Amino acid sequence: MQHEQWSPQQISERLQLENTGKSISFNTIYRGIKSGLFNLPDLLGNRLLRRKGKHYKTKDYKENMGKFPVSNAIEQRPIEADNRMSLGDCEIDTVLGKQGKECLVTVVCRKSRFLLVKKIPNKTANYVNNALIKLLSFLPLCSITPDRGKEFAKHAEVTRVLNVDFYFPQAGCPWQRGTNENTNGLLREYFPKLKDLGQWSDDYIQYVVDKINNRPRKRSFGEAKMLGQENTLRSLLRKKFAFGLTKFKNKITLKVAAADVICSQRLKYMFFHKSN
Repeated sequence: MQHEQWSPQQISERLQLENTGKSISFNTIYRGIKSGLFNLPDLLGNRLLRRKGKHYKTKDYKENMGKFPVSNAIEQRPIEADNRMSLGDCEIDTVLGKQGKECLVTVVCRKSRFLLVKKIPNKTANYVNNALIKLLSFLPLCSITPDRGKEFAKHAEVTRVLNVDFYFPQAGCPWQRGTNENTNGLLREYFPKLKDLGQWSDDYIQYVVDKINNRPRKRSFGEAKMLGQENTLRSLLRKKFAFGLTKFKNKITLKVAAADVICSQRLKYMFFHKSN
């Protein structure tokens, strides 16, 4: 029967049809397979089944594997974040290379489409948290919408350090954080799936991020023109990334207005450090 690739139910019903005086229920056969009665020296018995021992999922089946408690659902996210009304509402995810190797943590502002990226050794919650804190510690934040992956299971630590709430989308609904999904697709043009991300240096990754941040986006084409090469650092910042920064030493509040073309991370980083 093994070589004929019959299922346990076919075997059971065939025995009844032939009136051999022998019978066995298909449930008994399945229990024998599960207990290892039909294991071969180099192959488990359940691997001989068509579904390789995998269980059928009923319509009311609920997936519990890999689940973790979330702080807030996406339905609780402020209306300003839903409507892209303010900067500081971010979507985050990871971009994987080879399994178990380096990966990229990606952060995208919902309003400006500004991208931040950091490479980490592997996709564990601790590495992801450290990367998020380093990327976002000097930015004004309103909300974070992550993926439902287990790498964000310890998001409460980021909330404690950065004082920002996480709003998780429904499982299997990537369109609820489509800005990040789309931007990750742009990154995939440079970092294909299943490639070892360790072969690319941090400088090259930042070069790619700068290219994407300075690429004209379809959504903002009718609202702003691409920047010329002679624009100053201040004009670059004025063109896309809005923020409020208070200098406590001189008690001067600097407010830079938002426009519609993204400045690069390096320029923004230089500006913050020159302002301190």
